[in-house]
Amino acid sequence: QPRGVERSGRMSTEHGGAFAKQLASNDKKTRDKAVKVVRKYLAARADPTPQDYLKLWKALFYCMWHSDKPLVQHELAAQLAALVHVMPTFEASAL
Repeated sequence: QPRGVERSGRMSTEHGGAFAKQLASNDKKTRDKAVKVVRKYLAARADPTPQDYLKLWKALFYCMWHSDKPLVQHELAAQLAALVHVMPTFEASAL
């Protein structure tokens, strides 16, 4: 089970901070691993709550912010854009 995600698929409040910290890490390898976890999380979730999306958006914002080199930002932007295609439902991908 990915850290920060409960068995039910919800972002846990207990580990959600750790999950967000991994996305906002200064270390690129840590951020890359966290983005892979986000991909798995979104692929497995059929009904994320708006609060889940807000937590995720904030963590992804800081993930991009800490990617301070142009090539790293370009790679991350492509990975984040591809996340839209991972979501299982149209309603989720429309958000």
